[in-house]
Amino acid sequence: MIAILIISIAFQLVAVFFAIRLIFVTGRYFSWILIATAITLMAVRRLISLISLIKSDSVAVGASSAEYVALVISILISTGIILIEPVFKRIKNKEKELEVKNEKLREVNATKDKFFSIIGHDLKNPFNSILGMSQLLSRNVDKYSPEKIRHMAEQMHHSSKNAYHLLENLLKWAKIQRGELQPKKDKTDPVEMIREVEALCRPTADSKNIHLKSASESSAPVLADREMVKTVLRNLITNALKYTFPDGFVHVTTTKSGHQLQFTVSDTGTGIAPEHLEHLFDIDCALSKEGTAREKGTGLGLILSKEFIEKHGGSIWVESEVDKGSDFHFTLPLWNG
Repeated sequence: MIAILIISIAFQLVAVFFAIRLIFVTGRYFSWILIATAITLMAVRRLISLISLIKSDSVAVGASSAEYVALVISILISTGIILIEPVFKRIKNKEKELEVKNEKLREVNATKDKFFSIIGHDLKNPFNSILGMSQLLSRNVDKYSPEKIRHMAEQMHHSSKNAYHLLENLLKWAKIQRGELQPKKDKTDPVEMIREVEALCRPTADSKNIHLKSASESSAPVLADREMVKTVLRNLITNALKYTFPDGFVHVTTTKSGHQLQFTVSDTGTGIAPEHLEHLFDIDCALSKEGTAREKGTGLGLILSKEFIEKHGGSIWVESEVDKGSDFHFTLPLWNG
């Protein structure tokens, strides 16, 4: 009798242990807590019976059919729960795999939507402007004054440059999605890169009367793909100029932070609302607003910048306050050769 009770209690405690494990494996807390509680009560009841039997000083020569039935039930429950655990584990793993695949599908769909949106709208607009102005110019070249012709030529040049910049970003982004564009890292001078990009952006800054300056607390070389980082700098500086009012400031600085160099592009522009900051670099970010001179934006430059920086093992983030400006930061590993 005592042996039957001990074996029954042991199997019930094993069943409780695996039932508790299944709570964490399956995440279905309520149902398995009920099962574990029920089995625990059964085990406590059997334990009380065992203690009572021992205290009675009686010697049981045999067990009743009810005790055998209880033993068989305990064995079946314990065996069943033990066998169920790996099944639930496989189900849980499959659920996780499906979640990962669904997330990838969402990213692919968002990428496709962004791609077609840029082609169908943002890339088309500059060409509409160029075609319209060139048609007017060709029809009225004898009627327009030299000043008006120069003004129209400047607008056409500006639209062409914007279209080229957008197309360049679009092609690089497409290459990244196909895994064709990988960084060719080498010892790179950050100050030299900043100066080159600053020179490219200078005409835009001058046209809006924005003070574009750079200052480097550290000129330590970084391990980076020169052209990729220049693309990131150009995108961030172009964005800063786009959303800064005339007589404003755009500053580019570098500071050493541990084994990394931190780049910061600061502006005194319109700033970004707090609800948009967290998802600003996401593919499905819906934020799109005109610049201070009614410039158009797609958000592709920030997405591309994030891809490039992450391929270097760095990070990119933004701090901003509406009507006060923004600080875009990114880090790159220092050259340790």
